[in-house]
Amino acid sequence: MADNARQLELLRELSAVARRERIRFWLRGGWALDFHLGRVTRAHADIDVVTWERHRARLAGALEAVGLRAEPSPNPKTQLVFTERGEEVSVLLVVRYGADVVVRGLERFPFPRGAFGDVRRTLGGVTCRVFSAAALLDERERHHLWSGRDLRPKDVESIRLLRELARV
Repeated sequence: MADNARQLELLRELSAVARRERIRFWLRGGWALDFHLGRVTRAHADIDVVTWERHRARLAGALEAVGLRAEPSPNPKTQLVFTERGEEVSVLLVVRYGADVVVRGLERFPFPRGAFGDVRRTLGGVTCRVFSAAALLDERERHHLWSGRDLRPKDVESIRLLRELARV
């Protein structure tokens, strides 16, 4: 069972490790939305972050050194998965592809411009870089194109909230 308070502590730990290792990462997904809103909107199943593929080995080693356990990934070439006390952190690995930032194998679906900026938000005393609201909205609205899955009720609610944020 996911625990939002534990996940926030895990985000604090992840931020400290990344800062110490000089690795930039960005929150995406539900936690990024909550950081933009400044409040927790729902129970989260996991933490979704993105970093550069070139940091794979260094980040994995640093996270394992502080007690996170590497798990089998459904997409081992493009994603790392770690757990700590039942909470999951999914790390999506990206590369530059010309002028775009992409996940290898999904070059047809580049991240929108501005997704990897220096937007920082704080929630529960934890500060992280986050995808811009416009980038989160674009990603959520196009998710079905690359995943083949229909939107879930939480996706529909996220789109509604992101549309409000993107207007601000």
